[in-house]
Amino acid sequence: MISIKAYAKVNLSLEVCGKREDGYHILDTVMQTISLFDTVTLTLADKGIIDVYCDNENLSGESNLCHQAARLFFEESGIDGGCRINIEKNIPVSAGLGGGSADAAAVLNGLNALYGNPFDINKLKELALPLGADVPFLIEGGTARAKGIGEELEPINNNIKRYFLLIKEGEKQSTAYMYKKIDELNAPQPYRSVSENMAKSLNDGDFSLFTKSFENDFSKVWDYEKIKCDLIKNGAMAVSISGSGPTVMGVFNTQEKAIKALETMKGSYSNIYLAESINE
Repeated sequence: MISIKAYAKVNLSLEVCGKREDGYHILDTVMQTISLFDTVTLTLADKGIIDVYCDNENLSGESNLCHQAARLFFEESGIDGGCRINIEKNIPVSAGLGGGSADAAAVLNGLNALYGNPFDINKLKELALPLGADVPFLIEGGTARAKGIGEELEPINNNIKRYFLLIKEGEKQSTAYMYKKIDELNAPQPYRSVSENMAKSLNDGDFSLFTKSFENDFSKVWDYEKIKCDLIKNGAMAVSISGSGPTVMGVFNTQEKAIKALETMKGSYSNIYLAESINE
């Protein structure tokens, strides 16, 4: 048996740079794992058995991405095995924080460890790509710039510690719908160097450049002005959204300021979370 912390992610920057001939959108994004995590526990089982249990009953069973991840592992490794997967959810569902992707990455990492590491880290990332654009990054986590459809990963030397308030209000739209809204709004934008500047800010420890680069193209198709104003009023240095939404995130330069904002705002927002950047 093995238990793994499956850390959520945020997109510190995200640019939609165009679309490939096969219909997939091309991204340039800087991602960061944060301290909010699910716990994924795997136990070995007989050949062919893949069972997924979650304390959120709606996420149990074969529809969970973890089931697909386990099946992919056994198919690609040729191992005649099985597993039982238990998930304790803390990451909010359908929030743009990569909760399902983090759990799937944990399954791949956990099964790889339980079955004697048949794959190296690069092969695991390659296996992870069909499961979703965030999954290859979440195999290792930390801080990285991802290009293409998530397959081009460049680790970033991160010299800025950041604290976040995450507020989930409203229901998530499908990712396909959100890309359609982006396409309708602006067609492919010219490359703007937002993620390049974000990577530079982290490497240089430049918090001013960091806040200027804290952008997400999906912000253009979400109305979150009230939450943004509330976060800035309570000390956030910059505000954006994560993934394709709907979670709004305010970034703070000290833990004390983030905690103070949490105490002030938790009466107004029921789904509010305090987190910090983490590189494990």
